Amino acid sequence: MVFWISVFLFTIAIPLAMLVFGILFIRAAFVGFSSNVGYRTRRSRRSKATWSYANKMVGSLLIIFGTILLPVYSILMLTLTDSNESLIGLYSGILILCSFVPIIISFLPVEGLLKKNFDIYGQRKKPKD
Repeated sequence: MVFWISVFLFTIAIPLAMLVFGILFIRAAFVGFSSNVGYRTRRSRRSKATWSYANKMVGSLLIIFGTILLPVYSILMLTLTDSNESLIGLYSGILILCSFVPIIISFLPVEGLLKKNFDIYGQRKKPKD
């Protein structure tokens, strides 16, 4: 049971980190892009508007993914309470690896939205009529 508890905590650590980093990214949107916290890409650091927009978007996505994954992972791990250690470790490893997919995916739409809504100088594009 001690093994299951420790693996359970490791498994839910990533969704919890998504929630924490999502909140930090949203707060970083208001701090300024000289901060060490936030969504730091070339496109997001072009202006304060791009910095704020990118951090709010990626923070929101991380909060959504973390909110979805936390109960799902908890339920899946609860089904393994009476399983052997190798099965618990296997399922936990798969869940942990699967956790990185939403993290990577969350950056793709943000870059696309930055490209769509801002020009190369970080100024908001005018809406097309």
